[in-house]
Amino acid sequence: MELFRKMYKELLKWKEKENKHPLIIDGLRQVGKSHLAAFFGEQEYDDYVLYDLRYDEGARIIFSQTNPDQKVDIDLIIQRSKIHYPNKKIIPHKTLLIFDEINDCPEARECLKLFTLDCGYDVVATGSLLGLSDFKVKNIPVGYDDYLTLKALDFEEFLIASGVSEKTIRMIYDSIRNNKRIDDHILDVLYAHFVRYIIVGGMPEAVKAYLSTNDLLESRKIQTNLLKDYINDFGTKYKEDGSKVIDDKLFIKTSKLFSSIHMQLAKERSKKFKYKDIEGGGRSEEFSDAITWLEKTGLIVRCFNTSAVETPLNGNYMEDKFKIYFPDIGLLVASYPITLTSELLSGGLGAYKGAIYESIAADMLYKADIPLFYHEETLEHLENDFLVETSSGIDVYEVKATNGKLKSAKTLLEKNKAYKNQIKNIYKLIDKRYGEGEFFKTFPRFLLGFKMNVEKERIIESIKIGTIPKI
Repeated sequence: MELFRKMYKELLKWKEKENKHPLIIDGLRQVGKSHLAAFFGEQEYDDYVLYDLRYDEGARIIFSQTNPDQKVDIDLIIQRSKIHYPNKKIIPHKTLLIFDEINDCPEARECLKLFTLDCGYDVVATGSLLGLSDFKVKNIPVGYDDYLTLKALDFEEFLIASGVSEKTIRMIYDSIRNNKRIDDHILDVLYAHFVRYIIVGGMPEAVKAYLSTNDLLESRKIQTNLLKDYINDFGTKYKEDGSKVIDDKLFIKTSKLFSSIHMQLAKERSKKFKYKDIEGGGRSEEFSDAITWLEKTGLIVRCFNTSAVETPLNGNYMEDKFKIYFPDIGLLVASYPITLTSELLSGGLGAYKGAIYESIAADMLYKADIPLFYHEETLEHLENDFLVETSSGIDVYEVKATNGKLKSAKTLLEKNKAYKNQIKNIYKLIDKRYGEGEFFKTFPRFLLGFKMNVEKERIIESIKIGTIPKI
């Protein structure tokens, strides 16, 4: 089963570049990096060679200086490659070279510069722990690589995998671009897929398990196994020789922090991450390295509080005040008791309503490459769930409010005239229908990712420039 990935278009753009740099695809483990690279090589090239740098010692030796008098250059790498892969014809620009898990071979990482300077071969590298492993590379080739980050499937990709037609996808985008409402029947069908997306999420193997068996329990098995695998990686560090070791203290701290996230999200009130909720007396100094580790591996996504609702948002965020979300909604749901799956299918969310509503919005914003910000003023009991900077100002999204008046958003508008000028729209994300209130609009929460992609289109359009006439 081949899953549609939007990044494929980016790979095609990269292929058409002249004098292209090697392309590094990073991302969380098991999001499909190696598979996507291999599929791209199979479809777009005469052949491809996949160097398994994690498990194949022979592949790693290809990039090593085994003889002090012998310089490792492209000719030597290709010569060794032809010996190691005798059934492969390695032809410039017709054979894609895939350096898989390049973080496990610092010599291969350093050799990427050679392929940029030579421009004779197309090279794609993949890596899962690049944020942790780059320090061990003696000469990181700065400026000689292109980067793409692959994430779990978003809701649009999930819909396509589930059989929703391209015509329907185009209709959704057209409706958002032209501010038109989608037919209620279509919304009902999309919502049915959305409920399953909340449960299954976008990790490729979990999606495949669900689609091939129509059994949500099979996808949950994949998710729980993934979470166990991630935990086994906790505390990983790299030594100078490229070998991996586990820092026991970091492993314990990271395990405690990670296991507290889903319960902190389930809190009734402010979901601001609190170190003391990890364990009694927990402090930022004690767990800061654990947060850094999780963030670098892509296992958490932070949403920062802003000191003001003004553009640019990234100039007003407070580094020490944040919420933490999972990078995929399915992984979060798998962290809760299996009874939540039953509640979701029956139309309820029980005690986890706030966690799910906020996390699904975070999922869609994160997968659309939108920075996550919120605004909270504790003394005034003011909390606005997500702030998104657009080409015309700031949009506020409220995702958990059951009060149609949206008290926090209204207070925000009345509190500061400058904020009122900055805020262009206030949206309340709901399950299905559209609507309008006194100062806000309601919008189907499952279309948020589509809306963010349209907003990105508008930003790109707003910064296009024409040619300057000759004088």
